[in-house]
Amino acid sequence: MVGASAPTLLLFAANARTLPNGSPAWYADPDWWVAGFTAALFVATTGLWAFTGMLWWSTRRAVIEGQRGVQAATLQAQAAINSERPFVYVNNIELVHRSDDTIYFVIEFRNYGKTPAFIMDIKTDSSISEILPSEPTYSGLGFAEFIMGSGDAHKHIPISFTKISTEQMRLIKRNKLLYFCWGKIVYRDFMRGITDIGFCVAYDFGIKTVEGKILQPPGFFNPIDPLIGIYRYERYVPAA
Repeated sequence: MVGASAPTLLLFAANARTLPNGSPAWYADPDWWVAGFTAALFVATTGLWAFTGMLWWSTRRAVIEGQRGVQAATLQAQAAINSERPFVYVNNIELVHRSDDTIYFVIEFRNYGKTPAFIMDIKTDSSISEILPSEPTYSGLGFAEFIMGSGDAHKHIPISFTKISTEQMRLIKRNKLLYFCWGKIVYRDFMRGITDIGFCVAYDFGIKTVEGKILQPPGFFNPIDPLIGIYRYERYVPAA
């Protein structure tokens, strides 16, 4: 049995390029190998492309989620900072008319924030005119920095008074002239951020009806003139 099977195996090995039925073997044709290799390469390339696409998509999502996380953290940090910052605003303005025909204004600032404000500068000025100048001017002397605690108020009086004539007062009462006052305050917070606030108001002697009822009491108000927009601002510069 062993001796009879050996020639058969040798004959098959000798005729490995043909099948037992005498037809050419498919694996003996190089075109099959090229086609098979090409198909395998296509499958591998397609898989690599799909994997690369999935990797790009997951990376993109990770970057977007990371950016959103950074933005959310930044907003939360800024909200936390704002909740603890001092906020100093004009609380009240009074007009003082002296017996020597001079007028001036007293500005009360108040800290509405939770922490102290380190006041660095306060400057004001005023004018009796129909409209404001295109650029604000300020008068005032330098002063030592002081601290305004949470809820504290500070009254500022200008160093010079404005001379006003009887005719000017008559025109102001008829709204032909306006008494403007403007100013700015600069303060620092405990994180060494600096806030600069500018404002402008005008005085009105009030409006009464024929029956004498008061529609608008005398006082300072924010005028609507377009030129005044440059006087009203609030800028905050965080510490470097």
